Amino acid sequence: MARNYDKKITMNDVNPKAKRYVDDGAAGVQNILILINSSWGEIDWILPVCHYIKKNYPKITLSVLFNHFNSEKIIKGNKFLRDLLFESVHNWYETKDFLPPLQRRFFEMVMWVYRKCHFESKPYIERRFFNLLFKILSVDQRMMDAIDPDVLLKDATAFDAGFRKKIISSSRRRGCREVMFPHASALYNFPDRTTPSRGFLADDILCNTKWMKETFSDGNKFYKNKTHVIGVPRYDDWWIQYLQDYWEKGDLIKKLVNSKSTIFLFYTEGEISSPDGGSEKLAEKVLHEVIETVLSFHDSFLIIKPHPRQNLGNLNRNLEKYDKNRWVIDQSQAMCLSSIADVIICMDKDSVILDSLAVGKPTIEYVINTNILHITEYRELGLVAPANNIDELKDWIKRMKSNPEKERILFIENFNKIYPKTKDEVTKKAVNVVLGSE
Repeated sequence: MARNYDKKITMNDVNPKAKRYVDDGAAGVQNILILINSSWGEIDWILPVCHYIKKNYPKITLSVLFNHFNSEKIIKGNKFLRDLLFESVHNWYETKDFLPPLQRRFFEMVMWVYRKCHFESKPYIERRFFNLLFKILSVDQRMMDAIDPDVLLKDATAFDAGFRKKIISSSRRRGCREVMFPHASALYNFPDRTTPSRGFLADDILCNTKWMKETFSDGNKFYKNKTHVIGVPRYDDWWIQYLQDYWEKGDLIKKLVNSKSTIFLFYTEGEISSPDGGSEKLAEKVLHEVIETVLSFHDSFLIIKPHPRQNLGNLNRNLEKYDKNRWVIDQSQAMCLSSIADVIICMDKDSVILDSLAVGKPTIEYVINTNILHITEYRELGLVAPANNIDELKDWIKRMKSNPEKERILFIENFNKIYPKTKDEVTKKAVNVVLGSE
């Protein structure tokens, strides 16, 4: 059973001097800290690895830390993923949990005032003021004393900056090994534009593909940057089945499983590529064109799955004019939603294309910004059905509805060339890297 979101484990519940036990099969690893920096996409990628370790290495403690004063800013109401997280780790923390009692009360007062005000520069205030407060109060040291990690897991597509840098520096001084992992299943198949970045550093780096490996430098005197091409753990059969079993308990699938409607699934983005900087306006234009096209089919019901970083308030406002009986917003895991959809549509270059293919469902990629160079790795590799205007979108919808088996074959074959079907091999490879066994 998922743990109560309101009853999180805080620093006061942890005894840093408690006796430690070493599991012989875990290379001496006792405590693993998973740092979630900015998006619940990070949770989604690493979750099967955490779940596997918790199930098979009972003497290892897994703790997740949200690099934010309020984890809900990252979770964004995604109850499905939040419950799965509680199933897969032992402890979870927000940054403010490590403030001393007096300062924490002061912090909560400041937060109360902060929420009552309407600052246009809220993100700036959050980044600067609160990070500065945590640095001054040496919150990073209190974190390390409480959690005492042997391994730190962190997002492989974010620089070590701000308070994250303090956390990582503190863990490094204690001899903690660092492992980076992607926050999505992106291919990184654009070698002509790939310049290895010296800003992404760790001891070990988990990579989705051979192409992703090329985006990292050789490290420096502190970090090895040893890359491991393993694939995507959540595409293992065991995890897909676990997700399906877990999700079938929910309300949405009970409502739709016996529906006579054609179920459309639309993966949205808050912003998409645009040469004139009007990326939000372009995303809204695509949003409305897709919804109006889908709802023009009389038997359609639309599930809208927002991007992890999307502004849900803006999305809801854009949906107000449409019949509320014909659409729903759902933030369940992408592969679960894709598994029940008849037709799937996404915006610009979205890695959910791969999530859908992992459960045997092809996706239509709807792109209207054709006046600029479009990143076409999904199209070039034959992984997505391309649509550049409304007529092409309607044509692909009709094809997917009338003969889905015929349309899916080639897309699935091309997907399996990159990500072969696996039982649990990818998860085990990732676990071995995390535990230092590979």
